[in-house]
Amino acid sequence: MRHPADSKTWKDVDQKWPDFASETRNLRLALSSDGFNPFHGNRTDYSSWPVLLSIYNLPSWLCMKRRYIMLCLLISGPTEPGNDIDVFLQPLIEDLQELWRGKQMYDAYKKESFMLRGILLWTISDYPALGNLSGNVIKGYNACTICIDETKATRLVNYRKTVIMRHRRWFPRNHPYRRQKSAFDNTVEKGVAPVPLTGEEVFQRVQHLRAHVFGKKQRQPRWKKGEPRPVWKKVSIFFQLEYWEFLPVRHVLDVMHIEKNICEALLGTLLNIPGKTKDRESVRLDMAEMGIRTELRPKTPGNKEKIESELLDGHNNIPEEIRWIAEGPNKNVPTFSGYRINGVTFNTKERDDTRQVQCSGVCVVTDIMLIQGKEKNIEHTSQTYYGVITSIWELDYNKFRVPIFRCNWVDMNRGVKVDDLGYTIINLNKLGFVNDPFVLGKHVKQVCYIDDPLEKHWYVVLKLPEKNWYEQCDDENDGSVEIELENELHLPMFPNVDELDEEKLVICGTKMNGFNSHDVTNVIIEPDFIVARFCPIPWKSLFDCIIGFMDMPN
Repeated sequence: MRHPADSKTWKDVDQKWPDFASETRNLRLALSSDGFNPFHGNRTDYSSWPVLLSIYNLPSWLCMKRRYIMLCLLISGPTEPGNDIDVFLQPLIEDLQELWRGKQMYDAYKKESFMLRGILLWTISDYPALGNLSGNVIKGYNACTICIDETKATRLVNYRKTVIMRHRRWFPRNHPYRRQKSAFDNTVEKGVAPVPLTGEEVFQRVQHLRAHVFGKKQRQPRWKKGEPRPVWKKVSIFFQLEYWEFLPVRHVLDVMHIEKNICEALLGTLLNIPGKTKDRESVRLDMAEMGIRTELRPKTPGNKEKIESELLDGHNNIPEEIRWIAEGPNKNVPTFSGYRINGVTFNTKERDDTRQVQCSGVCVVTDIMLIQGKEKNIEHTSQTYYGVITSIWELDYNKFRVPIFRCNWVDMNRGVKVDDLGYTIINLNKLGFVNDPFVLGKHVKQVCYIDDPLEKHWYVVLKLPEKNWYEQCDDENDGSVEIELENELHLPMFPNVDELDEEKLVICGTKMNGFNSHDVTNVIIEPDFIVARFCPIPWKSLFDCIIGFMDMPN
């Protein structure tokens, strides 16, 4: 093909809209878009997306010149628009719709007025941008925009990538390559190539996506096992052009990316260029598992075999604990409803629901390294995560045992905040970190959660003082994991609330006698003081969950 005028799309436009083809001055356009980093030299992550229009009415040696290419949009970064590129393309689509209907223009050369019309033939992009413009899924098991849901993809276990196979379906039925098993994937190809969908068929199959809402915060529903895998992400905005669904080819790939990627892969593999070659140990393992080129299977042991051989070698200076950990724990894992660590008893939430003492609340303090600003300054800070123990496991490594807690952790963005008094309050219904529920028992600290009467479903975090006493077991309670706290709260000297005019009351030491119980809503225990907020609710119900903490030794 010497010029786009030789393409099937150009000829179909002339045949379907002869009135458009009769006017040689009507424009035939192509849209191109891709992202680039204007600050690449400064090592800054930034992505700008220009949208260009090329005019195909010009001869082949002029239509790709810079002076004849129009910059219609420049989508600034710092991140790529992704699936939301349709939002930025909306003004351009409206102009293309008006151009298709026609605009009255004046030809200065012929000195006459005429109706100028234009049509967008296709878009030009690399493969990731094609997914943004067309709405096709371009990753996973339906990544081929031609095969759609008939894509034959295979997951390479060792290489950890999904590859599209069955390319020999496009060969003629009697082609010798169809029968060459060892040269391809160890199978004889008997299938027939799928027929690409027309624009009208695609438009019909994406109607269920019309309700898609654009925006970075919109999450696509996760695919569930047993359901058909998705093929499209959205209805492409180009279908708003009334002629778009009748075009035979709507999206094309640019030659530069194809040539670059294929040439780099071929040359890098043939010349064994480090970082460019595809001949890796994982690839040879996958080929051997498929039954092809088995002679190339790596003979050197993998990482797992190397570690096992080093552990078996008695001359290596490897600690005994590491050897037992490498063997793995006993597969029979005991579970507990309560567990004592360094004199502190931890219970599961199910056990706490049947008791007056709360021992299931925990927190974990972690160190975080933040990189801020253009200068990438490093700052160290701490982050506290709050949760509730749901189960307690004990991993048995024969020589030692490791207790771990499975917890429901509170989402740090939606479920944790600080109130006006400076106290941390959490919402135990807003959970996060569902894929990382476990924590070592020695890494947690015990906390208590008290209902916040000012906000429903929110709890005030009570951090308990550190204990300097250790577990002392007698013969009668040997092996017990339960800590019995006092069932009554002894408050010897409460002051009278009616004599105080302050909005907040701080109760220190033991001068607490005579406290008016019906004026208190919430009490927050700190190591040396209690802060009480006032509201007419029963005093006793508030203190049921903190019975026993006041008289515990420091």
